[in-house]
Amino acid sequence: TLFRSAISVCLILSIFWGIFLGVKYAKCEDPGEKENLHKVLVNFCIGAVTVLILIAVVYAIRAPLARFIDSDA
Repeated sequence: TLFRSAISVCLILSIFWGIFLGVKYAKCEDPGEKENLHKVLVNFCIGAVTVLILIAVVYAIRAPLARFIDSDA
């Protein structure tokens, strides 16, 4: 289904991007840049969780929304 595909794509991209940011953070030696990368990692985590929640909400309301659209309301 579309839900499984969307979740799979989001998870795969999130994993790769998270690994990339983690490696970049681990290799960083400049304290200022390390602090900036820490903020980027936190924002990435918040964004990834938000996207997954939104996908789940859309999946949860799709059946009631389809019934509402099909009704004569």
